[in-house]
Amino acid sequence: MPDALVLEVMAQVAVILTFKTLDMPERSGQLFFFAGIDKTKFQRRPSVGDRMLVEARVERIMKARGVGRFSTRATIDDELVAQATMLAAVRAHSDDQ
Repeated sequence: MPDALVLEVMAQVAVILTFKTLDMPERSGQLFFFAGIDKTKFQRRPSVGDRMLVEARVERIMKARGVGRFSTRATIDDELVAQATMLAAVRAHSDDQ
């Protein structure tokens, strides 16, 4: 699996964590945007048939600004695949666009 897809999976898990942390309904009308990534490390590349466990932890959510920072990591059989600190922004969806 390419490194970009591993990062995408980690970002998606961070979004799910945001919904759960802020107790947001599934159809809240909010859009999440990838805002940045820091401290990225790749240790190995997943192969076909590997089961990857992805974890995310909230470092900080600034509700007033609609921005959150998350620590994420992916492992296979307790061996580190990748880790990164991700930034995400949430904005209200507008039908005008």
